[in-house]
Amino acid sequence: ILIVKELFFGFYGVIIIQEIISALVAVLTAHLTMLIFANATASIMAGLLVSANFASILFASTLLTCTLFTFLLLLSITCLFLSIKTGKHYYILFAGVLAGLMVLCRPVGALLPLLMGCMFAFMSMKQGFGLRLTSYRLPITKWAIWFTAISYIIVLPWVARNYVVFGAPFLSTVGEVNLLMYTAASIRSTAESKPLEIV
Repeated sequence: ILIVKELFFGFYGVIIIQEIISALVAVLTAHLTMLIFANATASIMAGLLVSANFASILFASTLLTCTLFTFLLLLSITCLFLSIKTGKHYYILFAGVLAGLMVLCRPVGALLPLLMGCMFAFMSMKQGFGLRLTSYRLPITKWAIWFTAISYIIVLPWVARNYVVFGAPFLSTVGEVNLLMYTAASIRSTAESKPLEIV
């Protein structure tokens, strides 16, 4: 974000780049749908539904990581399907790198590469259940492990950096708030005229 901000018209440049990525998300969704189902109508409908999604439109014009995270996730999944469809192993490398960058983008997705690795193995074994994939079979376990390992190798330097700087090997310091306890307690305190501590 800082690089784009400095090189392309400040924060307006960041918004423009995010809008472009958001448009690419719709295109990528259509392409992925076509890749899986080989159905032009389904592909067009999927792309239109994503492009008309109000949340994605809103997030694309806001300085958040949601748009980039979605783009990296879809691109990684597309590479996994291409590896199954074509039998070309370098797609797995690309998918792993993209999944690792996705985790760095939004640490909430830290377990996604593991789930995607399981999905990849399952899809490789079940090529005949209507996905119009080739009969080529990758060595399933080996390449699923490679994908997952590459994903976390990308993340490892950041975790190591945090260990060196802060003394703990963590991925993110993002916390959470229980909105039920926080908001409900505040409302009850006001409604019942009681101190917040005893509500």
